[in-house]
Amino acid sequence: MIVQNDEIGFKEDNVWALCKIGGSTKTNKSLGYIGGKGIGFKSVFMVADEVQIFSNGFQFRFKYDKNDPLTMLIPEWIEHAPDFVDPTQTNIILVLNDESKAKASRYLDDVHPNLLLFLRKLKIIEIEDKTREKEWISEFSPEEVPVVIEEYDVQKQIQPKPKKEMEKYNEKSPLDETYFESTTSPTDILSRKTREDIGRWGEEYTLKCIKHELMKRYPDAIVLDTKRGFRLERSSNVVIEVIWENRKCESGKPYGIKIIENEEETFIEVKVTPSTTKETFQLSENEWSFMQEKGDRYWIYRVYGAGERSLK
Repeated sequence: MIVQNDEIGFKEDNVWALCKIGGSTKTNKSLGYIGGKGIGFKSVFMVADEVQIFSNGFQFRFKYDKNDPLTMLIPEWIEHAPDFVDPTQTNIILVLNDESKAKASRYLDDVHPNLLLFLRKLKIIEIEDKTREKEWISEFSPEEVPVVIEEYDVQKQIQPKPKKEMEKYNEKSPLDETYFESTTSPTDILSRKTREDIGRWGEEYTLKCIKHELMKRYPDAIVLDTKRGFRLERSSNVVIEVIWENRKCESGKPYGIKIIENEEETFIEVKVTPSTTKETFQLSENEWSFMQEKGDRYWIYRVYGAGERSLK
């Protein structure tokens, strides 16, 4: 893992501070520093076996041995810096341990813009994850995983804030001019075809969930698969028809599934992610306009953990 920032760079005092416990140079509490405990930097050894630092002409590393705690205090000089090191910035390279490598992508998924609330001096955070596999492989087909449906209750999620708290929000915040960019979405570094495969998997699973719910609502109806989806019939009359717009190919429509019931149409857009935690997703301008036009006839289904048995 490589961390780069455009700070003023290391000085000799900063290097000595890393070689001590309780020797932080961040001692001026009036400037908002919370250092001085000597455990901040050392905590990297919970996830890394080696830490390399390249800053302002200094280039050294700490090779941590769990059997010898002093190794986190004894630096080793590095003769040659890797090509990707930017000499104009401070570069910190973490050689992650095996356990952390397996969890790194998940941790990056959890990074949220709210993090900037506690990093007042930062203007930009850019995260680029190059450790993921380039292609996504489904462990299970949509037919092999259980139906798990949770309804998102907007009223429970949005709680009115006290008047005083709202006044604070209305005041100019240091975040007003802050920019946050993240490229850690599991689908961001995948090929277009793979993203389409993930989307198709999610839509097929959504169809399964819709069919499950409709069969509970109409237990006496017959389910018939069609070329475009399926329909429910009762006494030879069509009760509900479900159309999968993208079944053969990407339709380009601002929704993936259409349900026709009593001559009324409901439109469903499916947003899919292999992640089990990523809450945010993107809406295109076309989707947003169509949603405003259709109102409560437009639904969004969010599928987490595509391809896994623990999806929802």
